[in-house]
Amino acid sequence: MSIKLKGSSDGSVSFDAPADTSPSGSDITLTLPTSAGSANQFLKNSGIAGELEYSSMVETSTGIGIGGVTSPFDKLQVRTVTDANFVFSSAGGTEASFEVFNNAGSSNTPLNYRASEHKFKIQANEKMRLDSSGRLGIGTATPSDANSNADDLVIKATGSGAGITIFSDTNNFGNIFFGDSSSAAHRGRVRYDHTNDALTLSTTATERVRIQSTGYTQFGGYLNGTGSHRLNGINATQGDALLVISGYQLSGGSSQDTGIWYSVNTGGSVSSTAAGLRMYKNTGTNRSINTAGTINASGADYAEYMTKAGDFTLAKGDICGINSEGKLTNVFADAISFVVKSTDPSYVGGDKWHEAIGEEPGGYDDDRTEEEIAAATVAYEEALEAARQLVDRIAFSGQVPVNVTGATPGQHIIPTAAADGSIEGTAKAEADLTMAEYMSSVGKVIAIEDDGRAKIIVKVA
Repeated sequence: MSIKLKGSSDGSVSFDAPADTSPSGSDITLTLPTSAGSANQFLKNSGIAGELEYSSMVETSTGIGIGGVTSPFDKLQVRTVTDANFVFSSAGGTEASFEVFNNAGSSNTPLNYRASEHKFKIQANEKMRLDSSGRLGIGTATPSDANSNADDLVIKATGSGAGITIFSDTNNFGNIFFGDSSSAAHRGRVRYDHTNDALTLSTTATERVRIQSTGYTQFGGYLNGTGSHRLNGINATQGDALLVISGYQLSGGSSQDTGIWYSVNTGGSVSSTAAGLRMYKNTGTNRSINTAGTINASGADYAEYMTKAGDFTLAKGDICGINSEGKLTNVFADAISFVVKSTDPSYVGGDKWHEAIGEEPGGYDDDRTEEEIAAATVAYEEALEAARQLVDRIAFSGQVPVNVTGATPGQHIIPTAAADGSIEGTAKAEADLTMAEYMSSVGKVIAIEDDGRAKIIVKVA
């Protein structure tokens, strides 16, 4: 292969190569520019094939410059009159890659971006922006529109709800941590534990709230309950306030707290019979409730539990006796005193009959499994019902219907022996009473019920 030089009237010099098969039978001619160009400047093919011209790209000791950059300040510097665009396309592949490696090409190295802000687009549509203040907006070009205390990461959805999803393995958990800038350890945390499907909240690096998989929420220093909502104190001893319910506020609310709950110690049993509220007591004062006002109830009598001497049933309003052992009897001859079974009590005393069957399963010290506690609870409830059959509620004051008909207001109800030896009542005018009858009277009739029974003011005989 040879190269020959030919002069030209316009001062250019061309290089002619010998004929080749492509294109067949013709020389290949390259025409150089007429000027010397600039230092470090590249040559390129012009718009006419074979005519060379100087490129706007230069190469210096610091790097390569494109678009009129004569002194690049880094390895590659590009300048454009309007927007600068870099396009990566894949010829037949599914994706295009941009990677940064070390000199050996064996591992990736950090990639730094420098701009006033960064825009991320998909199919020419902006989807995310990192602005000049470091705020990241997803679905919004103006994350600064959010509250200034919460605009570092802003997610916006148009036409639908916005959300963040954290996927974790079923034997692991997902976290959101809150830490002090001076410490790597977390101070606050939101965690979802997939091993037991519990959501927890922490403060001062300590778990404080747990929502169990059952939906029940645990607060405070004991978070292991699963069958109820719990609010526990944190290292609270007897007498420490645990919970305040109040309408008080700095302005516009009430002027006083509504109620305060305090911590108590173990001591004094409470019946596990079904009720709307179970309240324990302060073992130092034996008090359960202190109130500033009245305690109102819908019932009409005060009653106490008493043990029955045998296996018999008393209906509400029945007259029964008390034998010499202080137990209830339905045998007239065994009675030394007479009483009436309560119908609608406001308060009931003597509620300690359940103590004979022991503590209810599932207490703090019960270390049995849930299955064992469940089985023990069934047995306990059966024993509790059996113990309840041995007692009954007896009225000691107030207004009580008594199972006696044909009486008139003002009369007394006198216990008498029925034909079978049981106890019944007879109405008798006060003027006709003997002293013994008056002393045995269970009460004075004050009204007649709609069903014809006498209502009495209780008098314990």
